[in-house]
Amino acid sequence: MIHDGTLGDLLEIHARGNEDHRGGEEDLWVLGTQVLNLMHYLGGGPQWCTSMVLQQGQVAGPGDIHPVNEGLGPIAGDAIQAHFALESGAMGRWSSIRDAAAHPGRFGITLKGSRGLITMGTGFLPKAYWLANPSWNTGSNQRPWTPISSNGLGQLEPLEDEGLQAGNVLACQDLIAAIKDDRQPESNLADASLTTEIILGVFKSHRTGKRISFPMSSRQHPLTLPFEWNGS
Repeated sequence: MIHDGTLGDLLEIHARGNEDHRGGEEDLWVLGTQVLNLMHYLGGGPQWCTSMVLQQGQVAGPGDIHPVNEGLGPIAGDAIQAHFALESGAMGRWSSIRDAAAHPGRFGITLKGSRGLITMGTGFLPKAYWLANPSWNTGSNQRPWTPISSNGLGQLEPLEDEGLQAGNVLACQDLIAAIKDDRQPESNLADASLTTEIILGVFKSHRTGKRISFPMSSRQHPLTLPFEWNGS
């Protein structure tokens, strides 16, 4: 729908984390990788990034940095807003606030185009919907949301939702096929490296208080370096 012009010009991509007890920078590492990977897959690689990290409503500073579970390294902050200029010309945004999870959840992405909206969750067979309204007015009953399946817009889903573990099976099958076909797997080292750099770019922008460009020149974790602003 992006490539055939249904969406029109891709203007913005909004992504949110799961926003459970890990909300903020832990959410950025653990679950943000999934939607940030989708963001640069659909909108192109990031050109620059700006971010703001808060801890209990205050701008996070050096005293808020601490280690966390799963070997993620140093993190800080329980709320994040990050903005990216993408190669396609669209703007990307990622947000997460601790303990702000909704039911049903907001974990996923929304693509905002000149002809309407596409919203999509995450997982093996995520729910996806199209709103053919260029004003992005989701309150209009005249233009309802249309489901998107793997078979197309408004078509019944031919696949059965086999749960989260089914995604792991698909990844293994694709890796085996990639070896046989001498190609990169769908989830590959280059994409993983770029997604990691995007996350570290969020840290660096906050640490320096500046807009930062990609690719980054330093390969050090930004939160292991001195802050370049006084926290005010």
